[in-house]
Amino acid sequence: MHFPTQTVHQFEAKLSEAIELYQQRIQWLTENSKKAFGLIKGARVGILIDVAAVSNDPQKEEFQNDLMNLIDEQLSHKEKLYILSFGATTSALWPNPTEVSTSSLQELKLWVKKLKPDRGSNLLQALKKVFVLKGLNSLVTIMGSCPDQPSEILSDYIQQSTTGRDLITHIITYKCDDQVPPAVLKNLVEAFGGYYHCYSPETEVSSWANTLPPPPIPACFQGCAWGIWARMILCVYWLPFSPTQWVYSSKIRLKRV
Repeated sequence: MHFPTQTVHQFEAKLSEAIELYQQRIQWLTENSKKAFGLIKGARVGILIDVAAVSNDPQKEEFQNDLMNLIDEQLSHKEKLYILSFGATTSALWPNPTEVSTSSLQELKLWVKKLKPDRGSNLLQALKKVFVLKGLNSLVTIMGSCPDQPSEILSDYIQQSTTGRDLITHIITYKCDDQVPPAVLKNLVEAFGGYYHCYSPETEVSSWANTLPPPPIPACFQGCAWGIWARMILCVYWLPFSPTQWVYSSKIRLKRV
C-alpha cells in the first residue's frame, strides 16, 4: 500500500481533528442531566418513569435531583410534555400532552417530589397508555428495574405500535444494569430501534453511539481499506492516541514517495 507523504500528513491531521471532535462531544454528553439521561431528542416528549428508581431514601433523593436537572436543562425547552410513572400500576400527571410553560414545569417538579416506590414494573401497561396518545414525536422510558413482562412480548408490542409512526425512542436504565439481564436490554433496544443510555456511576457505563457524528474521513481514503480501518478506530477507541502510533500498531507499512 503506497501513499504520498502529503496524503499521509493529511490523513494524520484529519484523524487528530476527528478524535478531538469526538472527545469534546463525549465530554459534553457527560455533563449535567445528559450524564444521567442522555440527550433527549424531539419537541413533543412522552416520559415513562419506573418508580423502582426511587426504591430507597438515598437513591430516591438523587434520582429526584437528577430529574429536576433534566426538567431545567432539557425538558423546559420542549413544546409539549406527557409524564407517566409506572410500577404495579400507572399514574399520569396530565391526561394528555401539555404545553410547556412556567406553571406546567412547576407542577411537574412538585409531582417529581411526590414520587413513591411501588412493587413491580408493569412497562407494558405504561406503553399501552402512551401509545394511544396523539401528537408525541419522542418517547423516553426510564427504567429502574427489570420489567414484569418478558422482553419478547414487549418487543412485539413495541414494534407493532410504532410501525408507521414518526417517533423518536429512548430507553434509559438508571442504576439498574445489575438488575436487568443483558438479553432483556438487547431485545428492548432492538425493539425501540432508537437511542439507548445506561447510567451507572459505579462503573461509568454509558452509551452514546447514536448521538455522535460520523467521523470525517479524507476523500482520498474513501472506499479503501485504510479508510475503513480509520472509521473503525474512530468508532471504537476513545482514548487519545497518536495517528502515527495507530498506523504502526496496526502493522501498516507506509512508503514515502
